[in-house]
Amino acid sequence: MGAQYGSGLPADIGNANVSNLLAAFGQQISGSRDLARRRVRPNLALDGRRAQKSITKESRSAALQIQVANLANRLNVINFASLFSGTALGEPRSVSASLRLTF
Repeated sequence: MGAQYGSGLPADIGNANVSNLLAAFGQQISGSRDLARRRVRPNLALDGRRAQKSITKESRSAALQIQVANLANRLNVINFASLFSGTALGEPRSVSASLRLTF
C-alpha cells in the first residue's frame, strides 16, 4: 500500500473572471480551489500492489505483479492555472500488471 498527500499549492487567479474559469475548466476542477486560502484543496491518492511468485522449478521461476494507482479514483487537482505549468491533474485510477520469467 502507498499514499500520496498534497496539502494544496497556491492558486491565486488574480483578476480572472470566475465565469470564464468555470467555462474553461468545468465545475469539478474549478471547485477544487479554496478561494479564501487562495490554494488548491488538499488531495489524497491511495495505491496498492500485490506480487506473487507463482512457479519455481529448478532454475526457472515466474512472478506476477498487479498494481492499482488511485484506488478511490478521485479527481486530484495538483495545480490550478499556474503561470508556468498551467493546471495539473493527478492520474485517474489505473491498473497495470507484469509477469516476470526467469530461466
